[in-house]
Amino acid sequence: MTAQANEAGSFDGEGDSATRKMRARIDELEEHVHLLKGDLARRKQVIAQLSASIGCSDDAIIDEGLDGTVRFFSLGAERMFGYCAAEILGQDACVLLVPEHRREGAVFARRDVMQGGAIERLKTQRVNRAGKVFDVLQTSTPVRSEAGEVVSVTSLLRDVSYAEHLEERFRLAVDASHAGMLLVDESGRIQMVNREMERLLAYTRSEMLALTVDALVPRFASSHRSFRGGFLKSPEARSMGRGRDLFAVRKDGTEVPVEIGLTPLTVEHQRMMLASVVDLSERKAGERHLREAHEQLERRVDERTRALKRSNADLEQFAYAASHDLQEPLRMVTSYMDLLAEEYGGQLSEEADTYIRFAIDGARRMQELLNALLAYSRIDSKDGALVETDTEQCANDALKDLEVAASAAQARFVFEGLPVVMANPAHFRQLLQNLFSNAIRFCSGRPPRVHVSAKRVEERWLFSVRDNGIGIEPDHFEIVFEMFKRLHAIGEYPGTGIGLALCKRIVERMGGSIWVESQVGEGSTFSFTIPVKRAVEVT
Repeated sequence: MTAQANEAGSFDGEGDSATRKMRARIDELEEHVHLLKGDLARRKQVIAQLSASIGCSDDAIIDEGLDGTVRFFSLGAERMFGYCAAEILGQDACVLLVPEHRREGAVFARRDVMQGGAIERLKTQRVNRAGKVFDVLQTSTPVRSEAGEVVSVTSLLRDVSYAEHLEERFRLAVDASHAGMLLVDESGRIQMVNREMERLLAYTRSEMLALTVDALVPRFASSHRSFRGGFLKSPEARSMGRGRDLFAVRKDGTEVPVEIGLTPLTVEHQRMMLASVVDLSERKAGERHLREAHEQLERRVDERTRALKRSNADLEQFAYAASHDLQEPLRMVTSYMDLLAEEYGGQLSEEADTYIRFAIDGARRMQELLNALLAYSRIDSKDGALVETDTEQCANDALKDLEVAASAAQARFVFEGLPVVMANPAHFRQLLQNLFSNAIRFCSGRPPRVHVSAKRVEERWLFSVRDNGIGIEPDHFEIVFEMFKRLHAIGEYPGTGIGLALCKRIVERMGGSIWVESQVGEGSTFSFTIPVKRAVEVT
């Protein structure tokens, strides 16, 4: 009995131990299954992401078995070739997708990859469902099993026909350029040239493609290498040798002046420089001719200036003669004629009195002309220095000089906004006095009304003297500023015919211009300008 009980107890103990081991193993298996489920879910997610990426790619991804039949055909492949996956799976890719003249090479290439080789960016051709042959870049790699055996070949095909079309258009555009064009790599080797570059330097295309760019600019070779390095570190469009004269060397060794513009490009993941080379020979020749013409013009100006100085000296000498030598006998004639009129006036015949009166008037008119000529000649004299001049004060002084005539004519003057300018006060006063005198004199019997104003127009002061006088015919707008030009008889409107010519000379001496606008019977507006750079505004 006791023996049986012990035996039963031993059996129960062994059963509990086996049960615990079994449960531990089940837990372990459940944990493993849980991990496998998680790993499977992650793999499914990765596969889904990979499938989505493959589906979005325009590149064709094709997997071929060892028998050459298609096992996988991506959405990109469907778009590229025009077949749906169901139509192509299980078919021989070389038969359907490779042009006949390329099939033998494609079969050999696939066989090489199946034996463990690889294809990297091979340029070849494929044909789509419509029969159109197009260029592709092919990259193929073997797919191996866990045992390391090749089980299939996966290829990525990229359609480069459009890119080559753009490249051809770019090449044609570059070739048609009126500027020489060079494509240079990082080492300075020339990768592309256009026709203008061949013409400019007299090299053939093949000869230039065998050179470095330094050979074309040997005078600047050392600095050019460092410049190229700096350009590639900080690539941005710029001109080469800005502010310097650059020269390229032709095949015969002669130099040609050039201007070089650089533009960075990336071609097939390689940094390049596109150099635009402009022949400056014609421009330099034009600049030389312009410089020679300028020098010739300066010589002529110097000659004219010297002649003008001589003329001014002659004019000053004439002014001296007019003020002394000529006026002295004229005063004597006038004095004796006055005495003659006093002594014998009324005692001679009426005709003799008329002759005496004409002689006195002629002598006085001659004296007025000499005084006017003297004033005209002194405009360019040494006392013509420009200083700050209050033009309103000049206007008041000019009006004061004409006070008797203005009062007799009942003239009214209005001054508005007259600034301080750089001018000769005496000359500016003379300018306004002549314009005021004309406004009073040519009034057609009605009281003169004169408005004098100034305003700034860009870089000039514009002065205007507007009156309500008899006006001027349009055909006479320019004539009135000429010496001794009179529009009316002396008996009708007295004067020397020099006043407006004197005004023009004064204004031009200050760097400005003068003109008139008028309507007959309504009045005239005389306008003149003075550069602002010589003016100071009144605040």
